[in-house]
Amino acid sequence: MTRGENMHQKIRHISVRGVIFDKNSVLIVKHAHKNRQPFWCFPGGKVEQGETIPEALKRELKEETNIEIEPGNILFIQDFIHEHLLELFFRCEKISGTGELGYDPEVMGSPVLIDIRWANINELSMMPVYPLALSKKISKGISISGIAFTQLYKKEELKSSDEDFNSLKS
Repeated sequence: MTRGENMHQKIRHISVRGVIFDKNSVLIVKHAHKNRQPFWCFPGGKVEQGETIPEALKRELKEETNIEIEPGNILFIQDFIHEHLLELFFRCEKISGTGELGYDPEVMGSPVLIDIRWANINELSMMPVYPLALSKKISKGISISGIAFTQLYKKEELKSSDEDFNSLKS
């Protein structure tokens, strides 16, 4: 691939979604889009420029559900090749809030979020809730402890860490 061909490729976006449990229920939101049937999914959205993944997850869940969370392990990864989108699903611990229908600022003026609810995990396979593979695992009670999530750093933090490391070597 030449440099010119590479410039015409789309940038891959990253989206984060939170899976919040409360006893035998999980929080889901219903989206409505033009030319598509409404659907249930886990709350979340795209990571903004200059934002870490945990920051994006906290912001998105606060905007859409008015719940403050602490990000946990990655539970599921979904890759949309044609849309150039990578979705990361995290188990989240609820810090505060009960779950209220919020808003989706990525599509201002369009009522994208239309409902929110705590769904019993046994209901997930009958609704359906996307992604279906993750919902199926949750509804069957399959262990979803996830992949360990390591601390992510901002570029500025790495530079200061490099300087600290170099000072240790001398």
